[in-house]
Amino acid sequence: MRTIKFIIWISLVNLIIGCQKDSITSDVTEVINPPTQIGTVNIEGIIKDINGVILRNTEVAVYQDNKKLGTVTSNQDGFYTTKTLPIDPDLDVTLQYKKDDLSLKYRRFTIENSEKIVSNPLLGKTEIANVTQEDVALANPSDTNYVKIYGYTKLADGTPVRGVSCSAVWEFLIIGDHGLWKREGISDFSDENGYFELLVPKGKEIYFNTFYIRYPDALFDQCNIQFQNIESNPLEKWRYNQLGAFSSDQEIFLRNDITIELNMVVIKGRALNCDGTPLVSGNLWGFLGETLGSSPSGIILPGNSFRDSNYVFGPNGEFEFYLEGCKRQNANYGIGIIIKSNEFEGRTLKFDLIDTENFGNVNLCYDNRDFPDEFSMKLGDDQVKIYTEGGDNPTSGIDKLWTGFGIDDGQYGEDVYFITESIALGIQPIKRLEMWLKKRQSENSWLVYEKPFIAKPEDVVLNITKIEDHYVYGTIDGAVETTTGLKTINITFKIYNK
Repeated sequence: MRTIKFIIWISLVNLIIGCQKDSITSDVTEVINPPTQIGTVNIEGIIKDINGVILRNTEVAVYQDNKKLGTVTSNQDGFYTTKTLPIDPDLDVTLQYKKDDLSLKYRRFTIENSEKIVSNPLLGKTEIANVTQEDVALANPSDTNYVKIYGYTKLADGTPVRGVSCSAVWEFLIIGDHGLWKREGISDFSDENGYFELLVPKGKEIYFNTFYIRYPDALFDQCNIQFQNIESNPLEKWRYNQLGAFSSDQEIFLRNDITIELNMVVIKGRALNCDGTPLVSGNLWGFLGETLGSSPSGIILPGNSFRDSNYVFGPNGEFEFYLEGCKRQNANYGIGIIIKSNEFEGRTLKFDLIDTENFGNVNLCYDNRDFPDEFSMKLGDDQVKIYTEGGDNPTSGIDKLWTGFGIDDGQYGEDVYFITESIALGIQPIKRLEMWLKKRQSENSWLVYEKPFIAKPEDVVLNITKIEDHYVYGTIDGAVETTTGLKTINITFKIYNK
């Protein structure tokens, strides 16, 4: 009986020891590999375009570990947050921003014990000839075969510059002497901190370009700045620098010597109808630009401008607006104002920026109504030509004729111009009489290839034969030296003088 009891006890002990061993092994495994905590990182910010305008309903996709975690959308204030998505704090995260036809933008973040990251990207259009946006977009924004190159666009005093276009290209085709096809590349716009970031392939030679215009809506470019010094490389004529190939994230250090000097002016004046009464409302365009020449024959290249299609003037026709624009070394600047109301127009140019708050009066005496004019000319033994285009534009008030007439057959044309500053019956002094031959270059441009004659004022006689209402009738007779010798000239005209 004793022997039997002993055997049973040993068996129980063995059974109990075996169960404890399995349980301990399982517990140890759970302690070594605890569950990962998810969702402790939040990236948020406000999305704008390169002009600082808030972008609503912008899609923000979040990627980690070659997977798309989900998408959030910016609200009516341009604000977005990723707090609803399960972001792993142990992995890099890449955000993809996209809206309408704006270029794709990627931001890659390395999580460093931060529960919240603020990113305020700027989105803008990127012009890439013959290449669609899909061609330059990354196949997978979290792909580890891409590295981040980044930097800051700042002025010499450290002020950040937003909206700088920064482009990287790694596959290209040079077409002749003037063409570059960017087969593979990507672009970004610097944000409000001047920060830009580009995801580029590892190990590929990267070429880099920056481009910035402070006033993109100006008729003529101003503050066209490149934030890099171009060194000799295969793409230097297209303003690209050769950065090299990268195996890890790399910061790019740009120029730190850039300064911007501005013209800042307040313009005040009065708009008057041609009879001297104050203008109530109208289309006001004022522009600041570089001057070529001086009054009265100079011009001002329109740069940054103020426009209001329905400007309401003060009780005495007063107007006031502010303009600023970049200064270029050794350049002179002036202001132009054009005001239109119904079919009447006034324009004044000021060829300096002195006392802009006393611009003076702008008189609306240009009449843009179209009136039928008549002009015919016989030169030597040539057949009489009837010119059907032009006549009453441009002129200046009612005290002078400053006019031209033309013939245009589509590819070739000719124009005759003349000016007299006196309008009265009888013989009047003529200031200018000349003829141009031209050839069409494009839809909006002509090439003047010959001037058959430029008459001397003493060689011709202008006679005003009748003034009826606003019409002026007259003749021009004499002899002019042409490119084919001396020829008589006979002109008759009927012009509506505005």
